[in-house]
Amino acid sequence: MSDNYEKDMALTLQELLELISHLDVSKLEVSSYEKTIAFIETNKISKEKLVDFVKSLDESNYIMGPVPDNKPSLSRNKPVWVFKKYWDGKRVYIKIKMFITVHRVLLLSLHEDEEDIVHA
Repeated sequence: MSDNYEKDMALTLQELLELISHLDVSKLEVSSYEKTIAFIETNKISKEKLVDFVKSLDESNYIMGPVPDNKPSLSRNKPVWVFKKYWDGKRVYIKIKMFITVHRVLLLSLHEDEEDIVHA
């Protein structure tokens, strides 16, 4: 586990939202997850728009977190945060990891919410 794992797990939603409110393009990393890449490409989303979207997350979009990652070998065993928000009329699932010490965000997932697809 990372040296800061306990600190990462103790981060509150309000603290996370404050940290991401200062996010800039150089501090957002996008995973190579197939669904995420496909959603970004299909919707022609620039990195600047991704940053604005992540920065716009608020308490009403919050689903859960911090929770242990079910794939802890990725990204130094940081906990994940999950949100759902609308992008161009579609509800999307957003999963991020926050690297507190370097103020970096890893966007693990961004794709249409599968619950909406199943219930459509």
